[in-house]
Amino acid sequence: MATAYRDKLRAVAGGFVAGAVALTLVATGAQAQTSSEEYTATIWIDPDGCEHWVMDDGAEGYMDARRTRDGGAVCHRSEICGVIPSDQLFVTDEAWISDAAKSDLMNFFRSANAYGFLIYGHTDARASDEYNMSLSQRRADMVASVARDSGVQVVDVKGFGERQPRAQGNSAAALQQNRRVEIYCIRYGADKMTSIKITALLVAGLGLSACGLDQGMRTGAERSFDGGRDSKHLSQLVAGVWIDQEGCDHWIIDDGIEGYLSARLTPDGRPVCSVVGAPNTVVGPFREGSDIPDSL
Repeated sequence: MATAYRDKLRAVAGGFVAGAVALTLVATGAQAQTSSEEYTATIWIDPDGCEHWVMDDGAEGYMDARRTRDGGAVCHRSEICGVIPSDQLFVTDEAWISDAAKSDLMNFFRSANAYGFLIYGHTDARASDEYNMSLSQRRADMVASVARDSGVQVVDVKGFGERQPRAQGNSAAALQQNRRVEIYCIRYGADKMTSIKITALLVAGLGLSACGLDQGMRTGAERSFDGGRDSKHLSQLVAGVWIDQEGCDHWIIDDGIEGYLSARLTPDGRPVCSVVGAPNTVVGPFREGSDIPDSL
């Protein structure tokens, strides 16, 4: 009996020791996680008007799309080329377009001088969210159908219902502004169709010159500037478009020593797949932001 009692005490004591060790490990891990280093990014705005976080850490460059907490892109949509009040296109609760309105839309799409179009439908908030989402999608689809009949490329079509109001309030004027179809013109790429095939390179015995390379430790806001020979603010980077294997676009920048890559996004944060070039190719002046030759 005494032996069994001692064995139980040892087991309990062992459990306490194991628990103490586990607590020590957790505390040590938590302490390790709290140590940090300041990395202050700046903002680069792409040719579509959307923001990206960017940092230069010496030989490395970092870039990622800036998003809202709900996943949307942070954009100053400079390429919006048409906001059409729904009252001019559609009768109440309908998604069909008259022949006269179709003719006007076709003339617009043919003369817009754009490579592709993003088409988004919006409603006011007088009906249910589900109904408004459906109505705005059907109206966007109708405008997109006219665009395709015009012979142009439609890159993206979506209805947002009442979720992205243009005006606040319930006045007749505010509700009318919110009933609309927005058309975004993708003009970047239309005049830059020269593409470069990007393939993996096996470089044996590569030697990079340190001339002009910032080799020291960089801290804080210093990462907002190119620390090498260029010595420019990173907001001045010049980009091209790289097309991935799925046919979707990414902004690509070869800045001499550093390279940057970040997704091209729609207003609600989805990828733009414009087919501006073949997969694994780059379109545009992605090497024109620096006079430093790229050894790769």
